[in-house]
Parts: sequence; C-alpha cells; structure tokens
Amino acid sequence: MFSDHTMVSVLLKGTGVRPEVKITPEDGILPFGNVLVGEQAEKTFQIQNVSSFPVNFNLESQVHGVENDQKQVPYVLVPKQGTIAANESYEVKIIFQPDHISDDFFDVLLIDIPNQINAKKIYLRGQAYSRQVLIREHAPHEWRPLEELKKAYDKPLDHLNPVKATKQTIMLEYLRDEDAKQYEQSNPFLFEQDRVRQILIGNCRLLDVKLEKNGAFEFI
Repeated sequence: MFSDHTMVSVLLKGTGVRPEVKITPEDGILPFGNVLVGEQAEKTFQIQNVSSFPVNFNLESQVHGVENDQKQVPYVLVPKQGTIAANESYEVKIIFQPDHISDDFFDVLLIDIPNQINAKKIYLRGQAYSRQVLIREHAPHEWRPLEELKKAYDKPLDHLNPVKATKQTIMLEYLRDEDAKQYEQSNPFLFEQDRVRQILIGNCRLLDVKLEKNGAFEFI
C-alpha cells in the first residue's frame, strides 16, 4: 500500500480448504431387494459434512440400468440436492418404484460436491417381479467398474411382446478354465464359475404384510 509520501508492505496469509464428506453405509451399496411390480421400497443413506463450512451437494446418475415404461423414474431421490451445514449430517430418502419385471434396475449416483477431496458414490440395485415367489441366477451386489455396467440391458417394452412373454428359462453356462483365469484377481465370483453356478429362490416383501405368505418350491 502506498501514497505520494510513504509505502507500507503487508504480509497476506491464507489457508486453502476443500470440502469432505462421509457417507453411511460406508461401502456405498444400497440394496432394495425384491419388490412386486406396482409396489415400492424405501431406503435412506446419510451424508455427513466433516468440513468446517457448509457444502452444497447434487446427486447425479453416472450409469443406470433399465427404465420404467411410464413417466416416473425407477428411483426417486428425496431430495436430489441440498446444503449441509458444517459438521452436520443430511439424510436422503430413495424410493424404488418399478413398473415392470426386470432384474436390471440399478443406478450409480455421484454425490457431486464442487472441489471435494474424494468423490463419494452410491450404488442402488433392485429387482421387480409379478409374483411374490421368485427365482433368478445369483449375482452379488458389489462394486464393479463403471465401464462394465455400461452395457445393453433389456429394453423396457420387451416384456410386452407376446412372443417373449413366455416362461423364463435360466441358462447356467460354465466358463472354461482359460476364460475364468482372467478373473482370478479382479472378480472372484466370475472366477469360480468354471465349477460353480448359483441360483437364488426368494420371496418378495409386500407393503401389506397381511397378504404375505410362505413360498414353496420343488426341483424335478
């Protein structure tokens, strides 16, 4: 700072800060399980602001599976964006509302916070069925690279095609040893599929518990 007759030097110091948040569940995996078509399931997760200042967040879909036939989205985010005060937590509710049968309802959400240290993500997954008792090939709900998730899934209107609306057949194809070898380190589940395949038999949770019933099955 100077004038016509004098000059003074001032030392300026600053501290750079970056926002940081934690999420619950820590692994970011949020399973909705098995839901009947036309019903809903709700889950919540927490975003904790561990910074000393407020942060703004926005939930952005990075990759998703099949969509609903109707206008409503499979996963409703309440809220989709907001502000978290310093050292406070924020609860986000997610409603899964499928309108047709599919095992491929999923969404990977980025918790977008400008200039955050480590980006956090939430992996949503749910299955929808027309009847309470279900059977499908087992596939674990675990994190996979986004590029592996970006593939072609069944088209939402395929189930309306009378030719395709037939009884489901599950094909259990075993990998060759040389093909399974490549997954030994990266994906243990795929690695064991040269010897072991699994199916899952389950029962959907109903909104009206009075209508729930035990499911029976038999292998012939």
